[in-house]
Amino acid sequence: MKKIYDELRKKSIEYINKLLERNTSDQFYHPLQDKKWFDLFLKMWNSIMKFFNMKNMMITINKALKSLLIKIGFSEKDADEISNETFI
Repeated sequence: MKKIYDELRKKSIEYINKLLERNTSDQFYHPLQDKKWFDLFLKMWNSIMKFFNMKNMMITINKALKSLLIKIGFSEKDADEISNETFI
């Protein structure tokens, strides 16, 4: 039984190394320096929530903007209207 896992492990390592060789770049990317960290966070969070079938926990820009507008004093109706017009 262990021999099967050893062979699978070896094949997996080879496969991952090939993927890394093909898909890595010499250019360093740092999302915080590019100010795209929030987009990156949203994509990761939403992907995880979708994977676990927790779509109600996904963050959308509309929800975030609406929440922000309500916090700064807009009515829920106005905040909803503005966020829907802004990100259609």
